[in-house]
Amino acid sequence: MFRHLFVPKHLLSGHPHLVCYSYSLLSRIIATMLYSCYVLLLLM
Repeated sequence: MFRHLFVPKHLLSGHPHLVCYSYSLLSRIIATMLYSCYVLLLLM
């Protein structure tokens, strides 16, 4: 069950730009979710 969680980390450790890209993508998704929640609160 946890094997597929550890394998990508080991693979990504050799590719730092992929880690930076995934972190920026994750932060962008979180920012979009926060912004949409803010807009929904304004509309309500």
